[in-house]
Amino acid sequence: MLRIHYYRYDQDYSGWDLWLWEKGREGKAYLFNRQELLQADNQKVAKVAEIDVSSFNNREIGFIVRRGGWSEKDINYDRYITLPDNIGNGSFDIYLVQDTPEIFDSEDKICLCPGFNTVVFENFREIFVRLQTPCKNGHEIEPFQVYEDGREIPVRHVTSRRGNRDFVISLEDDMKPGCSYMVYKPGYRLGHVDYGMIYDTPEFEQLFTYEGDDLGANWSKDCTVFKVWAPTASAMFLNLYNSGTDSTFRESIEMKKEEKGVWTVRVPGDLSGIYYTYSVMVQGKTWEVADPYARSSGVNGLRSMVVDVSKTNPEGWEHLTHKHLSSPTAAVVYEVHIRDITIHPSSGATHRGKYLGLAEKDTRSPENLPTGLSHMAELGVTHVHLMPFFDFVTIDEEKPLDDQYNWGYDPLNFNVPEGSYSTNPHNGYVRVSELKQMIKAIKESGMGVVMDVVYNHTYKTCDSDFNKLVPGYYYRFDRFGNFSNGSGCGNEIASERSMVRRFIVESVKRWATEYKIDGFRFDLMGLLDLDTMREIRTELDKISPSILLYGEGWTGGPSLLDRSEAATKSNAPKLDRIGFFNDNTRDGIKGDAFHAENTGFISGNLSCKESVKFGVVGGVSHPGIDYSRVNYSGFAWASHAWHCVNYAASHDNLTLYDKLLASRPDLSEWDHVRLVNLAAAIVFTSQGIPFLMLGTDMMRSKKGDHNSYKSPDSINQIDWTLKSRYYNVFNYHKGLIALRKAHPAFQMANADNIRRNLTFCHCPEWMIAFYIDNHANNDPWETIFVVYNAGVHAESINLPKEGPWHVVVNENKAGLDILETITGHNVTVPARSAMVLYRNQN
Repeated sequence: MLRIHYYRYDQDYSGWDLWLWEKGREGKAYLFNRQELLQADNQKVAKVAEIDVSSFNNREIGFIVRRGGWSEKDINYDRYITLPDNIGNGSFDIYLVQDTPEIFDSEDKICLCPGFNTVVFENFREIFVRLQTPCKNGHEIEPFQVYEDGREIPVRHVTSRRGNRDFVISLEDDMKPGCSYMVYKPGYRLGHVDYGMIYDTPEFEQLFTYEGDDLGANWSKDCTVFKVWAPTASAMFLNLYNSGTDSTFRESIEMKKEEKGVWTVRVPGDLSGIYYTYSVMVQGKTWEVADPYARSSGVNGLRSMVVDVSKTNPEGWEHLTHKHLSSPTAAVVYEVHIRDITIHPSSGATHRGKYLGLAEKDTRSPENLPTGLSHMAELGVTHVHLMPFFDFVTIDEEKPLDDQYNWGYDPLNFNVPEGSYSTNPHNGYVRVSELKQMIKAIKESGMGVVMDVVYNHTYKTCDSDFNKLVPGYYYRFDRFGNFSNGSGCGNEIASERSMVRRFIVESVKRWATEYKIDGFRFDLMGLLDLDTMREIRTELDKISPSILLYGEGWTGGPSLLDRSEAATKSNAPKLDRIGFFNDNTRDGIKGDAFHAENTGFISGNLSCKESVKFGVVGGVSHPGIDYSRVNYSGFAWASHAWHCVNYAASHDNLTLYDKLLASRPDLSEWDHVRLVNLAAAIVFTSQGIPFLMLGTDMMRSKKGDHNSYKSPDSINQIDWTLKSRYYNVFNYHKGLIALRKAHPAFQMANADNIRRNLTFCHCPEWMIAFYIDNHANNDPWETIFVVYNAGVHAESINLPKEGPWHVVVNENKAGLDILETITGHNVTVPARSAMVLYRNQN
């Protein structure tokens, strides 16, 4: 039995309950079903929730204390406890206090005296204070006392900002960055003062912006120099261990604070393979943290590891280069989850679900068809987009992985490869070496590697290593000290601050150089500021101008970042060669992604026609489109076609096949195949960057699961026997990719060229037709005519110019071979299909 005791200073418990979940599972509401008198003050009561945990499979439990459903949270982020192994039929008690993040294990450790909800510097001389409970009438004038590094400093005056709860304390002198401050008021506990808005002042930026590129553990055979940025810390120690998990402590070494808030220590000897942490003393507390700049770690990322990079490089690594592209629009991107692609026995891989599984060449299905890496090479894609493979939280690397699964959008160590994909997560060298072997195999097969990155938030919030090192600096907070939650995950990273931006930029550069990554996909890119994205583009251009950049041009909720400074779709013209997922056309093709039953253009919704045309021109302004009828945006947000990533489905929401099953259950499997092929024809003949989800080319289903981020392998795995069953669908996609790659007319980037060369034609209402003229973009074909017929009947359409016209795509086949030659003035396009024809007069 788990008993959660909850005490409120105001003694108002109406509407308060618990939302509780096993880690990796859905949550459930629990009531505080009884009350108890407190031993320290029998005039006050606490509420108790009693929860039977005997059926729980996971010892790690998350919870939120909330009010009125979700109208209010006591603490504005998720908290976790670990149940003891021996709980069995016994009990486990924890104690919670209003507005207090700490979790206590006994009543005698809780304080019945209220404290401060918010204590934060508004500028160098003013501290904003919000009391947890209003002070009693007549007590407002009781003095506030302020302490600097334990010494009381003079207060000029105190102003009440709102009644008897909010106050502003004005100091006689400016605060000193790097010192620790506390506030005391009679009747209330001491409160540590957060730096808050001080972090955003020019003075702090000037004092503490470190320009060096050597943060982390800098190894050499003779010594390792450790550097960590923590300008508000009062002391820092380096802890060395022989392993990543066991209590194999070697020594603790005091670090020295040097310029710009950087703590450093030089340790002689060869420390390759030694594990380490930092102990940081800040705001009166001591925390042990991993190194944010670490190159590798022990199991579950709890301890960082010193790395001699040369030990991790496979043979021939130094000869690998970045994938060359004439333009971002020349890319064809294939989205893959490392575990999904080889975990099913039909993959034929030896190291199923691992980095090495995806590195295996010439794997075969039971029907002797290429799988895994060989499948992607056969398909012809230029880039393999790998879902997160940095070190993430929600897989316990010490436990069997058979019943664990996650997409990985829950960052822990941004610069460390995920251990669950390695064959030995306990050895920090193995994950690095095996990841490089996988990258090498992909590159040797002719493809580039795109890394899915999540710099917009961290899995942990108040107790993250970032927040322990420099409390409050790495995140956005409102003026009351609450985490901004534009990610929907409890926090969002403050990318606009110089050392946060520097961390992100240096991290991307490290992946691009050390791992030779060819592109980056940014999760919730709308939470990152424009200057950070511009700097990333500039720095990557120095490595290779061909490195792809694209991401989600939206947020997961309201953000404190100014909209004019956010990397959202509406600000796309402010960014050079950075793409944005085109959800306008995605939902135009198949219907609203968040409502399974909604249809799109291909499945019978005529109102989506202009949204599909929007993607055809790569999201740029074009006279042939009525933007008032385009989904969501209603305007041309792209200034170049490389701003526009066209797709019909991704890992989020239903697979394309599942979406069609849900929205058009009345259709036959044969019709669903035709619609999947039609969607592919739209994506691959449109301007912009085409993007395809793993398995769409063989009718992948996730059994109707629209959010499979933690669903088992039985939902997420690729059953490679589907390739044989739907081999015609695979070949159709393969042919479309070959057509696109061979013809630069489908790869125009410049908006003027698109407007000049691409013309929409008058056609029946269930058709979209256009032609690309003038050997566009130096294409060998003079004119290309493309038709999409989403209707239930074959339709005839006039050809835009004199023939003969050669058909290279019809309802059954796609590619470069001539399937038919049309000498007349019109052509008939079968129902629910696409057609591509070309002519050369000269």
